[in-house]
Amino acid sequence: MNIQTISKANPFMPNNDNLSKTVRLQRIENKLKTGGKLSGPEMEYLRANSPDMYKDAMKIEREREEYRRALEQCRTKEEAHFVHTIRTQHFVAAAKAAPNDSSIPLRIAATFNEFIDFLKSEKYSSLPRERQLREEKIKAFPPYTS
Repeated sequence: MNIQTISKANPFMPNNDNLSKTVRLQRIENKLKTGGKLSGPEMEYLRANSPDMYKDAMKIEREREEYRRALEQCRTKEEAHFVHTIRTQHFVAAAKAAPNDSSIPLRIAATFNEFIDFLKSEKYSSLPRERQLREEKIKAFPPYTS
């Protein structure tokens, strides 16, 4: 006896379509919980089957893009870490203001993953440290001696 036969006989067993929908939504939600980026088909599936989760996913994607742009504009490694610290503090404040907001952990995970990706990037590797910039300025303008 398979699950389809059981579900036809028992109204309390989900049919295969509902089970598949539930499993697919759970997989997408798990991907969001771990900070993963959703593909186009996954976003479309959410739009059609879970409008609330779709709104959260869209908000997360917009924040991710904004955060990525902010990191790309950083001129030093310390500045990139400062941007990340400010973003993290923003989420702490948001969590305190709305402790029941289930999207905050998803947003934190996405931000953290974006920062990890940035730390691994060529852009980050090429950023100087602030100390290096100060030393270069000093070398460029030696002190005046008379």
